[in-house]
Amino acid sequence: METFDYPLADCASESGLLELWARSKDKICFEVTGNSGWLTMEIPAVYGIRGSATQTAQVDMTMGTEEKSYDVAKDSFTPVGESADEQGRDHMLVEIRTSR
Repeated sequence: METFDYPLADCASESGLLELWARSKDKICFEVTGNSGWLTMEIPAVYGIRGSATQTAQVDMTMGTEEKSYDVAKDSFTPVGESADEQGRDHMLVEIRTSR
């Protein structure tokens, strides 16, 4: 797999960024470059993701011992975590994988 760069970006700086919506941090944006790759982190209470303009993504989230994966289309908002959970439980984002 190719090395992938996910620099944090100012959400107001440009369009087409990967946007994470979290109750704990509001909105977090990344500029996604390269052909494919992954980023591991822990961001609590993520409830929505808008895919970058050029990459599809898959995100892994946890809620206690449960794990859930979501597919995120290019340039499209996807409900994840509590907004996609029937019980509205908080989920922790633990990994993002992207590809062209």
